[in-house]
Amino acid sequence: MTLDKSCVYLRGWRPEFNKIAFTALMREEVGVSLQAAKDLTDRLLAGETVIVWVRNLSSTLDQARSLGAIVLDYPRRQDAN
Repeated sequence: MTLDKSCVYLRGWRPEFNKIAFTALMREEVGVSLQAAKDLTDRLLAGETVIVWVRNLSSTLDQARSLGAIVLDYPRRQDAN
């Protein structure tokens, strides 16, 4: 089975950033463990640009923005096995 994934660039956060909900979003859409999702969130909070491959591009972008993440729109697609 082949799953399409898209690349999302996260470059920062706004004051209303919801860390807990964002971590849950990363778990679901990136498909990583709680610890890995927390690490992604902490890296974003530390000022790093975080690049992730997600299952549902449009939904992830909308949700990340609504949670206070600053998202760059440079989506790329890949076929993951």
